[in-house]
Amino acid sequence: METRIIEVRSPKSVFCLLSSVLWCLILAPMLVSAESVRKEGYRNDYLPNGIVPKHEMDTAENWIAIFEHPKRGEWQEPDKVIEKMNLKEGDVVADIGAGSGYFTRLFARVVGTTGKAYGVDIEPELVKYMEEDAQRLNLSNYIPKLATMADSGLETNSVDVIFICLTYHHLEDRINYMNKLKKVLKKGGRVIIVAFYKKKMDFGPPPDNKISEEVTIEEMKEAGYHLTRRLDFLRYQYFLEFEPATN
Repeated sequence: METRIIEVRSPKSVFCLLSSVLWCLILAPMLVSAESVRKEGYRNDYLPNGIVPKHEMDTAENWIAIFEHPKRGEWQEPDKVIEKMNLKEGDVVADIGAGSGYFTRLFARVVGTTGKAYGVDIEPELVKYMEEDAQRLNLSNYIPKLATMADSGLETNSVDVIFICLTYHHLEDRINYMNKLKKVLKKGGRVIIVAFYKKKMDFGPPPDNKISEEVTIEEMKEAGYHLTRRLDFLRYQYFLEFEPATN
Protein backbone atom coordinates (compact mmCIF):
# COMPACT_ATOMS: atom_id res chain seq x y z
CA MET A 1 0.00 0.00 0.00
CA GLU A 2 1.38 3.41 -0.90
CA THR A 3 2.02 5.71 2.04
CA ARG A 4 0.57 9.19 1.59
CA ILE A 5 2.38 11.93 3.49
CA ILE A 6 0.82 15.27 4.28
CA GLU A 7 3.16 17.99 5.50
CA VAL A 8 1.82 20.39 8.12
CA ARG A 9 3.47 23.67 9.10
CA SER A 10 2.87 26.73 11.24
CA PRO A 11 4.50 30.17 11.66
CA LYS A 12 5.13 29.62 15.34
CA SER A 13 8.65 29.64 16.81
CA VAL A 14 10.92 26.64 16.37
CA PHE A 15 11.22 26.24 20.11
CA CYS A 16 7.69 27.18 21.06
CA LEU A 17 6.85 23.96 22.85
CA LEU A 18 8.91 21.45 24.79
CA SER A 19 6.69 18.55 23.93
CA SER A 20 6.31 19.47 20.26
CA VAL A 21 10.08 19.75 19.79
CA LEU A 22 10.47 16.42 21.54
CA TRP A 23 8.09 14.62 19.24
CA CYS A 24 9.60 16.24 16.18
CA LEU A 25 12.98 14.77 16.97
CA ILE A 26 11.53 11.43 17.98
CA LEU A 27 9.34 10.93 14.97
CA ALA A 28 10.39 13.16 12.07
CA PRO A 29 13.28 10.88 11.04
CA MET A 30 10.75 8.08 10.68
CA LEU A 31 8.46 9.75 8.15
CA VAL A 32 10.52 11.79 5.73
CA SER A 33 9.31 9.49 2.97
CA ALA A 34 7.85 6.05 2.59
CA GLU A 35 11.13 4.83 1.08
CA SER A 36 13.25 6.15 3.96
CA VAL A 37 10.95 4.48 6.47
CA ARG A 38 11.52 1.11 4.85
CA LYS A 39 15.24 1.64 4.36
CA GLU A 40 16.02 2.80 7.90
CA GLY A 41 13.75 0.26 9.53
CA TYR A 42 11.82 2.79 11.59
CA ARG A 43 8.24 1.86 12.30
CA ASN A 44 5.43 4.33 11.63
CA ASP A 45 2.53 2.24 12.94
CA TYR A 46 2.66 4.31 16.13
CA LEU A 47 1.76 7.50 14.23
CA PRO A 48 -1.51 8.98 12.97
CA ASN A 49 -1.87 8.24 9.27
CA GLY A 50 -0.42 10.96 7.05
CA ILE A 51 0.88 13.34 9.76
CA VAL A 52 4.53 14.40 9.60
CA PRO A 53 5.78 16.07 12.81
CA LYS A 54 7.86 19.20 12.23
CA HIS A 55 9.93 21.45 14.48
CA GLU A 56 7.27 24.12 14.08
CA MET A 57 4.08 23.71 16.07
CA ASP A 58 1.12 23.14 13.77
CA THR A 59 -2.48 22.72 14.84
CA ALA A 60 -3.10 21.34 18.30
CA GLU A 61 -5.29 18.66 16.73
CA ASN A 62 -2.31 17.16 14.90
CA TRP A 63 -0.12 17.06 17.99
CA ILE A 64 -2.93 15.63 20.09
CA ALA A 65 -3.38 12.90 17.49
CA ILE A 66 0.30 12.01 17.97
CA PHE A 67 0.30 12.23 21.77
CA GLU A 68 -2.93 10.25 22.07
CA HIS A 69 -2.25 7.63 19.41
CA PRO A 70 -4.07 4.39 20.33
CA LYS A 71 -0.83 2.40 20.11
CA ARG A 72 1.24 4.69 22.32
CA GLY A 73 0.65 2.37 25.24
CA GLU A 74 2.49 -0.42 23.42
CA TRP A 75 5.83 1.39 23.56
CA GLN A 76 5.27 3.87 26.41
CA GLU A 77 3.90 1.23 28.81
CA PRO A 78 2.33 3.79 31.16
CA ASP A 79 1.02 1.24 33.65
CA LYS A 80 4.55 -0.07 34.25
CA VAL A 81 5.90 3.47 34.58
CA ILE A 82 3.27 4.44 37.15
CA GLU A 83 3.77 1.23 39.10
CA LYS A 84 7.51 1.95 39.42
CA MET A 85 6.84 5.55 40.49
CA ASN A 86 5.38 4.31 43.80
CA LEU A 87 2.78 7.05 43.97
CA LYS A 88 0.40 7.10 46.90
CA GLU A 89 -2.97 8.64 47.58
CA GLY A 90 -2.64 12.33 48.39
CA ASP A 91 0.57 12.88 46.43
CA VAL A 92 1.04 15.99 44.29
CA VAL A 93 2.62 15.21 40.91
CA ALA A 94 3.87 17.75 38.35
CA ASP A 95 4.06 16.46 34.77
CA ILE A 96 6.56 18.79 33.05
CA GLY A 97 5.95 19.05 29.29
CA ALA A 98 2.60 17.31 29.70
CA GLY A 99 1.40 17.91 26.12
CA SER A 100 -2.14 16.54 25.92
CA GLY A 101 -2.12 15.24 29.50
CA TYR A 102 -1.46 11.61 28.52
CA PHE A 103 0.22 10.86 31.85
CA THR A 104 -1.37 13.68 33.86
CA ARG A 105 -4.86 12.21 33.78
CA LEU A 106 -3.48 8.85 34.90
CA PHE A 107 -1.66 10.47 37.82
CA ALA A 108 -4.87 12.25 38.86
CA ARG A 109 -6.66 8.93 39.18
CA VAL A 110 -3.80 7.29 41.10
CA VAL A 111 -3.33 10.03 43.72
CA GLY A 112 -7.07 10.36 44.32
CA THR A 113 -9.16 13.34 45.31
CA THR A 114 -6.78 14.29 48.14
CA GLY A 115 -3.88 14.56 45.68
CA LYS A 116 -3.19 16.69 42.63
CA ALA A 117 -1.75 16.18 39.17
CA TYR A 118 -0.42 19.29 37.42
CA GLY A 119 -0.12 19.16 33.64
CA VAL A 120 2.57 21.77 32.93
CA ASP A 121 3.08 22.96 29.35
CA ILE A 122 3.99 26.18 27.57
CA GLU A 123 1.59 25.81 24.63
CA PRO A 124 -1.78 27.51 25.37
CA GLU A 125 -3.75 25.32 22.97
CA LEU A 126 -2.55 22.15 24.66
CA VAL A 127 -3.27 23.57 28.10
CA LYS A 128 -6.78 24.36 26.87
CA TYR A 129 -7.12 20.78 25.63
CA MET A 130 -6.12 19.49 29.07
CA GLU A 131 -8.65 21.78 30.72
CA GLU A 132 -11.40 20.35 28.54
CA ASP A 133 -10.06 16.84 29.09
CA ALA A 134 -10.17 17.28 32.87
CA GLN A 135 -13.77 18.52 32.68
CA ARG A 136 -14.79 15.67 30.40
CA LEU A 137 -13.28 13.13 32.79
CA ASN A 138 -14.67 14.94 35.83
CA LEU A 139 -11.24 15.01 37.47
CA SER A 140 -11.04 18.12 39.61
CA ASN A 141 -7.50 17.21 40.73
CA TYR A 142 -6.21 17.16 37.12
CA ILE A 143 -4.88 20.71 36.90
CA PRO A 144 -3.43 22.10 33.65
CA LYS A 145 -0.88 24.84 34.12
CA LEU A 146 0.56 27.24 31.55
CA ALA A 147 4.31 27.74 32.02
CA THR A 148 7.26 29.28 30.19
CA MET A 149 10.55 27.82 28.98
CA ALA A 150 12.28 29.33 32.01
CA ASP A 151 9.69 28.87 34.75
CA SER A 152 7.36 25.99 35.59
CA GLY A 153 4.98 28.33 37.40
CA LEU A 154 4.71 25.88 40.30
CA GLU A 155 4.64 27.16 43.87
CA THR A 156 7.47 26.63 46.34
CA ASN A 157 7.23 23.48 48.47
CA SER A 158 4.14 22.24 46.63
CA VAL A 159 5.06 19.01 44.80
CA ASP A 160 5.94 15.47 45.90
CA VAL A 161 7.01 14.11 42.50
CA ILE A 162 8.23 15.93 39.38
CA PHE A 163 7.80 13.76 36.29
CA ILE A 164 9.69 14.51 33.06
CA CYS A 165 8.93 12.05 30.29
CA LEU A 166 10.78 12.47 26.97
CA THR A 167 11.22 16.23 27.43
CA TYR A 168 14.40 16.51 29.51
CA HIS A 169 16.60 16.61 26.41
CA HIS A 170 14.80 19.71 25.15
CA LEU A 171 14.85 21.83 28.29
CA GLU A 172 16.79 25.03 27.72
CA ASP A 173 19.70 25.44 30.14
CA ARG A 174 18.85 22.15 31.82
CA ILE A 175 21.11 22.41 34.84
CA ASN A 176 19.80 25.82 35.90
CA TYR A 177 16.22 24.80 35.15
CA MET A 178 16.47 21.68 37.29
CA ASN A 179 18.27 23.58 40.03
CA LYS A 180 15.35 26.01 40.21
CA LEU A 181 12.87 23.15 40.37
CA LYS A 182 14.32 22.02 43.70
CA LYS A 183 12.42 24.75 45.52
CA VAL A 184 9.15 23.37 44.14
CA LEU A 185 9.67 20.01 45.85
CA LYS A 186 8.39 19.23 49.32
CA LYS A 187 10.77 17.65 51.82
CA GLY A 188 11.38 14.11 50.61
CA GLY A 189 10.31 15.06 47.08
CA ARG A 190 11.56 13.24 43.99
CA VAL A 191 12.28 13.85 40.30
CA ILE A 192 11.66 11.06 37.80
CA ILE A 193 13.09 11.26 34.27
CA VAL A 194 12.05 8.86 31.51
CA ALA A 195 13.99 9.14 28.24
CA PHE A 196 15.02 7.09 25.22
CA TYR A 197 18.15 4.98 25.42
CA LYS A 198 21.03 6.51 23.49
CA LYS A 199 21.35 3.74 20.94
CA LYS A 200 19.83 2.88 17.58
CA MET A 201 16.45 1.20 17.92
CA ASP A 202 13.45 0.46 15.71
CA PHE A 203 11.58 3.37 17.30
CA GLY A 204 12.67 6.82 18.42
CA PRO A 205 15.19 9.41 17.31
CA PRO A 206 18.72 8.61 16.18
CA PRO A 207 21.34 8.33 18.94
CA ASP A 208 22.76 11.81 18.22
CA ASN A 209 19.42 13.33 19.24
CA LYS A 210 19.30 11.65 22.63
CA ILE A 211 21.01 12.04 26.00
CA SER A 212 22.54 9.01 27.67
CA GLU A 213 21.76 7.93 31.20
CA GLU A 214 25.29 8.83 32.26
CA VAL A 215 25.04 12.41 30.97
CA THR A 216 21.61 12.87 32.54
CA ILE A 217 22.91 11.62 35.88
CA GLU A 218 25.94 13.93 35.69
CA GLU A 219 23.82 16.96 34.81
CA MET A 220 21.39 16.25 37.62
CA LYS A 221 24.34 15.96 40.00
CA GLU A 222 25.51 19.42 38.86
CA ALA A 223 21.99 20.71 39.46
CA GLY A 224 22.14 19.49 43.06
CA TYR A 225 20.49 16.04 42.96
CA HIS A 226 21.63 12.51 43.70
CA LEU A 227 20.47 9.34 41.96
CA THR A 228 18.23 7.09 44.05
CA ARG A 229 17.03 4.55 41.47
CA ARG A 230 18.02 3.46 37.96
CA LEU A 231 15.64 1.02 36.26
CA ASP A 232 15.60 -0.70 32.87
CA PHE A 233 12.14 -2.28 32.70
CA LEU A 234 11.09 -0.37 29.56
CA ARG A 235 11.93 -1.56 26.04
CA TYR A 236 12.93 1.82 24.61
CA GLN A 237 13.52 4.07 27.60
CA TYR A 238 15.42 4.35 30.84
CA PHE A 239 13.89 5.37 34.14
CA LEU A 240 15.91 7.51 36.59
CA GLU A 241 14.81 8.79 40.00
CA PHE A 242 16.55 11.62 41.86
CA GLU A 243 16.26 13.50 45.11
CA PRO A 244 17.82 16.85 46.02
CA ALA A 245 21.22 16.26 47.58
CA THR A 246 20.19 18.32 50.61
CA ASN A 247 16.77 16.67 50.97
